[in-house]
Amino acid sequence: MGKKKILGHEAIQANDSPLPKWFEQKYPGLRLRRWFRDNNTDPKELKKQFIEYAEHHGWENDPGPTTPASWVGRHGGTQPIDDMFLAVYLSSDDPTPPPNAGNNSITILLCYV
Repeated sequence: MGKKKILGHEAIQANDSPLPKWFEQKYPGLRLRRWFRDNNTDPKELKKQFIEYAEHHGWENDPGPTTPASWVGRHGGTQPIDDMFLAVYLSSDDPTPPPNAGNNSITILLCYV
């Protein structure tokens, strides 16, 4: 889900946290954020398509703490098998949207903590 092209849609913007340096003792985690838009598809429908894609690739909905508008997935759902999580939400609900994403896009956030 960290790809810049998913379901034939190219990310309109990407924001990645820096990778750790060799022998770095404290690593704050990895965050990959992608914004996608399709001018011919309603953002809610696009969000649904990305969620179905994530579920097809082993992500399960984690009903834990989340915002009502976002879908949060983990490998293993409520019994996660790794420290990764995935969030899919409308960019209009994004607290830090990029200026060119607009409200008609969706955000994919992949984190490893």
